Amino acid sequence: MRISHPALLVGIALALSCGWPLATEAATPLENRPNIVLIVADDAGYADLSIHGSAHFKTPHIERIASDGVLFRQGYAASSVCSPSRAGLLTGRYPQRSGHHNNPPPVWSDTFGLSLDERTLADSLRQRGYRTIAVGKWHLGYHPDFHPLSRGFDDFYGFLHGSRSYFPIEGDVEPAEALWRDRRPAPEDFEYLTDAFGHEAAAYIDANASAPFFLYLAFSAPHVPLDAPKEAVSTIAPELTRKRKVLAAMTQSMDDAIGEVLQALERSSSTTTAARLGHSSRTTHPSAVGRASPTRAGFACLSPAAGLPLGHKGSSMTRR
Repeated sequence: MRISHPALLVGIALALSCGWPLATEAATPLENRPNIVLIVADDAGYADLSIHGSAHFKTPHIERIASDGVLFRQGYAASSVCSPSRAGLLTGRYPQRSGHHNNPPPVWSDTFGLSLDERTLADSLRQRGYRTIAVGKWHLGYHPDFHPLSRGFDDFYGFLHGSRSYFPIEGDVEPAEALWRDRRPAPEDFEYLTDAFGHEAAAYIDANASAPFFLYLAFSAPHVPLDAPKEAVSTIAPELTRKRKVLAAMTQSMDDAIGEVLQALERSSSTTTAARLGHSSRTTHPSAVGRASPTRAGFACLSPAAGLPLGHKGSSMTRR
């Protein structure tokens, strides 16, 4: 018999947030179930977060998730590359079990994607009455069959590729790098992509505070290309190299966006419960001058496991 791994993840999220016995889930009124926000960083170096002692990479909002809840010091990504690690996160299965060993090709492919035999966390939560949205980087297939709206999500705002410009792209945009709202191209009318994802996530929380929702917020930051607003870079410690300054600015911009999301959750706290979980898709990219000590960085699993920060916070439940 095959275990329903997404259902297991649902149970863990619910149990962490409220201490519910899993057997009581069916009896719990829908309006009393917790909202779940899963935040993913991309290539964030283990040592490039102030929660792990970095003096130059200030991430107070990530710290707050852990300080107000739980810090899992032995939380591991399922893979050392982007797409398989996301496949593992959303299915609850080792990516090798679904044949999802590698990243999709850099050009459009109609055949490569997360196996359609796999159930996702969004599938399981939507079956349980949740509204579901994916915001940010997808990277689990380009064809419509692999699209977030075909994999359990009701809404999508983001891009399908593994990376793209953090600034608006002028002229023709490759479909995989284009910004999408659901299945329609979205205008490139933002200033900085990380900020745009934070704005979108916060707006979704504000609009859906009265109903249980699952928000999968998958930042592309601080994955390459190394690019950040000049004003953000100017605030970074001068002793860092140019690339490290940009990386620090990208990481801190992501933390600011996470802060915006936390503020939105706090605005809705009188009527909702929230479980907030953080995850990094892997250790830092080899070309991004990030630091992953005491783990190893790169495409290969050179250490026993890619030790990555996770945090959880569950606010107190409001009974109606």
